Amino acid sequence: MNAGPMTAWRVPWARAFALLLIWIILTRGSLKDLPVGLIAVAVAAFVSVRIRPTSQVTLRLIPTLTYVGIFLRQSVVAGFDVARRAFDPKLPLKTGFIEFSPSLPAGMERTLFADLSSMAPGTLPVEERPDGTLLVHCLDTDTDVAAQLAADEGRLAAALGREIDRG
Repeated sequence: MNAGPMTAWRVPWARAFALLLIWIILTRGSLKDLPVGLIAVAVAAFVSVRIRPTSQVTLRLIPTLTYVGIFLRQSVVAGFDVARRAFDPKLPLKTGFIEFSPSLPAGMERTLFADLSSMAPGTLPVEERPDGTLLVHCLDTDTDVAAQLAADEGRLAAALGREIDRG
């Protein structure tokens, strides 16, 4: 379901809806806080559109849900792996750095990819070089971290409606 970029009038409403959901979660649905929340949401949505106007990125529903599901599963599995390594001194850590060349364009999309990669236990992008290459710290350099990052980038690109070329 990809109908193209959101029209300009829909962006503030979509952002306001997302911010309202966050407000409701943070206040645990407290109705007494709702009036303040509505004012805060309206101001935040207005400011967000002024600071970050509409983008040409369109989230695609099925690839986004797929990405989120895989991301959550990987996070849980990797979290247990990191905990197991931390509490069992017999399990080796082979820390080090790898270089990864993302195919997503510089800017918001590449930054989003690096941010999401940093949330996965066991990998941490620590630097973006002038040529766009990411320097990534890993807990286990024996695993194919670059292949995992490439797969994650491909799923994120699909969610963002982007084609990437690994050529």
